[in-house]
Amino acid sequence: MSTRTHPAAGVPNNAQAGADRSSGRLVLPADSTELRESIIRTARRLQEQRVLPGALGNFSVRLADGRFLVTPTSRDYRTMEPGDLAIVSADGSVVHGPFPPSIEIGMHRAIYAARPDVGAVIHTHAPYASTLAALGRPLPFLDELTRFSPGPVRVAAYGPAGSDELARNAVAALGGTNAVFLAMHGLIAVGPDLSAAEQVAEVIEHLAGVYLRALQSA
Repeated sequence: MSTRTHPAAGVPNNAQAGADRSSGRLVLPADSTELRESIIRTARRLQEQRVLPGALGNFSVRLADGRFLVTPTSRDYRTMEPGDLAIVSADGSVVHGPFPPSIEIGMHRAIYAARPDVGAVIHTHAPYASTLAALGRPLPFLDELTRFSPGPVRVAAYGPAGSDELARNAVAALGGTNAVFLAMHGLIAVGPDLSAAEQVAEVIEHLAGVYLRALQSA
């Protein structure tokens, strides 16, 4: 599991924008090649760690102008280019992009609407997290989790992929925490910026593996 230190919050046009530590205000980035490359690098790192199998999962970042930068649907992260990402407006319409955005854009938008403190959303199908999601079993509030989320990882009620039902269920179960399992589906990890959301996804997958091994030993 990665133990990278969370980078300091940057200025609005920086790929590492996040929470302003002095005011608690969310500092959002502008669309840029740097930000797009950062999303692709993050996806590839999670692939290398087997947190993101194949072309499964999706990423989004809230932009300073109120729109969202979203990974395209069913595109291989290993060959993805910065220009492949889509810009989606707050109402869900595609503003720019050569490929359709992820079908889960409605879930991303619903999370941003409910959580003004969230600047990035990562959805994975990591094996351990997805196993707990398939079992409908929440992840208890283990000590290591306290650094990354203010509560246990609950399981959202089932909704079909890409549906409004799934979006509503995810928001309800996420509450004020930073991660939620999607029943029979996978994991949502959120944070003030992409780096923070990535760390949440990594830590949840690690702790999900620990918890499953503990259950097997019981």
